Amino acid sequence: MLRGIFRTKNLDDILAALSDETRSLKRSLGPLNVTLLGIGAIIGAGIFATIGTAAAGDASRPGAGPSLMLSFCITAVVCAFTALCYAEMAAMVPISGSAYTYSYATMGELVAWIIGWDLILEYAIGNVAVAISWANYFRSFMHDAFGVDIPQWLSTDFRTARKIPGLIERAPHDPIFGLPIVFNLLALGIVALITIVLVWGIKESAEFNAVMVGVKILVLLFFIGVAFYFVSLGRNTCRRRGGVFCLHRLRCGLHGRRGNKESGSRSAYRHHRITYYLHDFLRCSGSGLHRFDSLQ
Repeated sequence: MLRGIFRTKNLDDILAALSDETRSLKRSLGPLNVTLLGIGAIIGAGIFATIGTAAAGDASRPGAGPSLMLSFCITAVVCAFTALCYAEMAAMVPISGSAYTYSYATMGELVAWIIGWDLILEYAIGNVAVAISWANYFRSFMHDAFGVDIPQWLSTDFRTARKIPGLIERAPHDPIFGLPIVFNLLALGIVALITIVLVWGIKESAEFNAVMVGVKILVLLFFIGVAFYFVSLGRNTCRRRGGVFCLHRLRCGLHGRRGNKESGSRSAYRHHRITYYLHDFLRCSGSGLHRFDSLQ
C-alpha cells in the first residue's frame, strides 16, 4: 500500500502525453501572452492594497517607511532563486501541471495529491483576499466619485460585519428564521465576472489580462510621477542624525580603518558597532514617512 501511494509517474509517460492529440490542448498562447500573465501575477493586490499600510502604518502598528525597500530587495533575491527552480523544472518536465506534475514525477502520488490540493487552497484563499480588497475599493470609489452609497450589508462579509458596531442590527433579517442578511455581493460579482472571462476562452483571457496589465502599469507610473513631485530632498534627514551620515558610519563600521590590524576584542567591538549602526540606519530610514506626514 505504501509503495502504491508513493508511486511515481515515469517522465517518458508524461512526455508521451504531449504527442497524444486526443488528450492534448491547443496551444494558443505565445511568449508575449505568457510574459504578460507573469507580470499580471506579480503586479497584484499586494502593491495596490498592502504597501501603503506597510509603509505608513495603521492604528495597531507603526509603519516601516522608506526602509520597506529592504524587504523588496530580500524578496527579489528569493524570487530569483524561485524562478531558477521553476525554470529547471520546466526544462525537465515541459508539460502543464506546475508543481503538481513535478512532484508526481519525483516524489510520488501522495505528495502530488497534497501539492494539488495545496495549490487549489492557495489560489482560493488568494482570490478571496483580492476580491474583498477590490470590493472595498469599489465601494469607496462609487461613494466618492458618483455619490452612490452601496449598503454595507451588501459589501461586507459576515466576519467583518460582526466587528462593525450596529451593522448586524441595521441589516435586513430573514423573515422565517430571523437571521441577518449580510454577504459581500461585490466580491461575489467580481469573482463571477472573472470566472466568465476564464471560461470564455484562454485566448480571450490572455487578451483581457494584457489590457489589465497595461492599466496597472499606467496607474503605477502615474503614482510614481505624482509622488515624485512631492519629494523634498532637503527635508530627508533624521532628527538626531542625518540619514547619509548614518549610512557613512555603517560603511566605516563594516570596513574599519585601513591598515590597522584588529585584536579579538577590537573585532568583537567592531561587530557590536556594526549592529548598532545598522539599527540606527534603519531607524533613520523608517522615520522618513512619519516626517513627511508631519509636514502636511
